[in-house]
Amino acid sequence: MNLLKYIQQIPIGHSLGIYNNKKHSILKEIYNKGKSFKIFAEELEGTNFISLNYYITSKKEYLKPCEMPQEKVIHFLKNVQLITKKIEMDTHKKAYIAGGCFWGMEELFRVRPGILDTEVGYQGGENSNPTYRNHPGHAEAIEITYNENETSFREILDYFFRIHNPTTIDRQGNDRGSSYRSAIFYQNEEEKKIAEEIIAIVNTSKKWQDKVVTTLEPFATFWAAEPEHQDYLVRNPNGYTCHFERFKESFI
Repeated sequence: MNLLKYIQQIPIGHSLGIYNNKKHSILKEIYNKGKSFKIFAEELEGTNFISLNYYITSKKEYLKPCEMPQEKVIHFLKNVQLITKKIEMDTHKKAYIAGGCFWGMEELFRVRPGILDTEVGYQGGENSNPTYRNHPGHAEAIEITYNENETSFREILDYFFRIHNPTTIDRQGNDRGSSYRSAIFYQNEEEKKIAEEIIAIVNTSKKWQDKVVTTLEPFATFWAAEPEHQDYLVRNPNGYTCHFERFKESFI
């Protein structure tokens, strides 16, 4: 495919580009020491979008479009005309949560309204550069990028408490250990307050038989997981998950 040169032309972070005669906002993120890339582009005045992951190994390159034909993604990479001035997308925010195996959490969140991107990884533990085989104290977490004009931190937490069991300590389904704890990694006091309010609402609802044990932890470095764990259930539709919508109705 030899797409790396097109990927490298797109600036890291937020930028603007023209594709099919329409202006797009573009977000490019780099992980795994420059070997993994995520690109998300959306029309500023429309509904079309482009979403892809790109991985490099010593022997091969991998392009993984997200729910769209590979040809569409390749056409975008080769034909988008970049506008050199970068823009700051004030409406793009991030949230960090953990609630058991990150495969299932990501699969449910990635298609929610207002969610722009998801990334699974490790957070809140003891070592730097953790891996699946070595992440002492880290939770299997998910980084959610969202458009706050379309959803909110409150709504993300509301759904979070509906798709995993927040009343079991260090356990989800058959998975046991601190990796599978229920946690919210708040980035500021406002997020902490919102989390406390949502937990109180969930407890008051009595929908869960026991009290919520979700921990509220100050934000810690989010370490992206290995490429094989990203969008795992997209690539393995029959793969393991213990996550599903326990409650259709919102807590809020």
